[in-house]
Amino acid sequence: RSSDLPACASLDSRKQGYGLTIQRQDAMQAMGINLAQDDAPSTSHYTFSADGAILGFFGEAFGDKSKVRRESDASGRFIHIPRQKLRARVVEQLRPGTIRWGSKLRSFECRRGAGVAVTLADGTTLDAALLVGSDGIFSTVRRQLAMPGDRLHYVGLVVVLGILDGSVPLTQRRIFETVDGTTRLYAMPFTPSSTMWQLSFPCSEEAARTLTKDAAALKAELLSRCRGWHDPIPALLADTPLDGMSGYPVYDREVLEPAVLRPGAGAGAGKPGLAGRPAPQDRVTLIGDAAHPMTPFKAQGANQALSDAVLLAEALVQGVREHGALAG
Repeated sequence: RSSDLPACASLDSRKQGYGLTIQRQDAMQAMGINLAQDDAPSTSHYTFSADGAILGFFGEAFGDKSKVRRESDASGRFIHIPRQKLRARVVEQLRPGTIRWGSKLRSFECRRGAGVAVTLADGTTLDAALLVGSDGIFSTVRRQLAMPGDRLHYVGLVVVLGILDGSVPLTQRRIFETVDGTTRLYAMPFTPSSTMWQLSFPCSEEAARTLTKDAAALKAELLSRCRGWHDPIPALLADTPLDGMSGYPVYDREVLEPAVLRPGAGAGAGKPGLAGRPAPQDRVTLIGDAAHPMTPFKAQGANQALSDAVLLAEALVQGVREHGALAG
């Protein structure tokens, strides 16, 4: 039996989050989830210069397919969906009791031949065959693995996201992005009746940390950067309420090599005669942003996390079938 241990008190207690572009329909199908009814569709994508000149465009709207396609069909086209809606659809697929809300991880201990002992912040202890850290870019599981040289890398960018209630004409069934060589704004339907935007620009790490803690100062910076840009960008930014936007410095990491993740695994691990050595960490793994955080463009992090989950589940099923529940 598996258990999900989110730190938040409930699904609704988490911040709503922003929109995702779901690209891996095969991952959704493997989970038994159909997102077609939740899609805020777009059929074209335009790129503009700051003065509104068209730099490029593509999409279904420019081909014959768009004339006959029904919006309810799962055509394989990318799905635009609020992050919280995706969470809700995933939760719907879980057996009752799978999620233990409010379970903040304190520590874990790998036991030679006996899985992993997990301790929660409230003192609860759990014995598990496997611990999967899917706890984000600031992963507690990853930090406690204490891998040598492991650190976040600041990529030199600030990303700001916002949601504006009400439809913006330029984002009706359309994505657009505007660039000026330094600053980039990307906007898409969040729901059929609201718009999400993402704006990114270079910034020092210290300045980014300071700026993203002050919503009013952050908004003033965006308005200054995009003053004079084509419509509807100045109004889109100005009309977004402070509690409808947030920003953060962007980090990623070096590729995580298997030998770094499990330095104690390999030939001889777990065999007699090694009692004095730490138990190998081959019963602890990482997926999603905990394993490979990415810059937040085109929902690559979310799509990779979904693919990770399906791949891991398939590997576990195969392992259990071939070797049994404990050894597999």
